[in-house]
Amino acid sequence: MEILPVIKLREQDLESIDNESEEEVVNQSEEEEIDKIIPKVEPKKIIPEENIFEDKKPVKKKRQITEAQKEQLRKGREKALAVRRANAEERKKMKELENKEIELVKKAKQKRVQKLEEEVSDKPIEQKTIKTNFDINPELIKKIQQDAIEGYDKIRKERKAIKKKQLEEQQRNMVHANTINNALNPVRPTKYGEIGFFNHLF
Repeated sequence: MEILPVIKLREQDLESIDNESEEEVVNQSEEEEIDKIIPKVEPKKIIPEENIFEDKKPVKKKRQITEAQKEQLRKGREKALAVRRANAEERKKMKELENKEIELVKKAKQKRVQKLEEEVSDKPIEQKTIKTNFDINPELIKKIQQDAIEGYDKIRKERKAIKKKQLEEQQRNMVHANTINNALNPVRPTKYGEIGFFNHLF
C-alpha cells in the first residue's frame, strides 16, 4: 500500500528540470576549475600573546671536557707555545743579522767615500814605510827568488812532458780505434749517381 501520491508532471516541467540539471552540471565543472586555479586558503592558527617570544628549541647542555681532553689541550698549548717562541727567536736573529748587514754596508760606503776623497784631494799621499828590526841581505833575497823560479820551471817542464805523453797516447788510441772501425764497417766506394762519385777527378 503506497502512502505517497502519484504525481504526473507535464512536459514543460520535465524540460525545466532537465535544464536545471544541465546548469547545475556546468556550475559544478566551473567550480572545480576555479578550485584548481585558486588554492584553498586555510586560516592561520592564532598564537596566544604570552607564547610569542618563548624559545621553542630546547637549550642544549654545555659539553663537559674530560680530563684526558684537558691534558691533550694542555700539551697542544705547550707545543704551540714552544713553536711560537722558536719562531720569535729565529725572527730576532734574522733582524739582528739584517741590522748588522746594514751597519757593515754603511761602513763600507764610508770607507769608499773616504778613499775617493783621498784620491781626488790635492794633498800628497803619505807612503807608509815598514820598519823591521833585522836587516835582510839582498843577495839572499836574489838566491831565494832564483830558486823559486827554477823550481817553478822544473815543475812546468814535468807537467808539459806528462801532457805530451797523454796526447801521444790518445792519438795512438784514436788510430787503433779507426782501424778497428774500418775493419768492422768498411767504407764502400761511391756508385755512379751518388754524391762524391766524381771527386777523385778534381
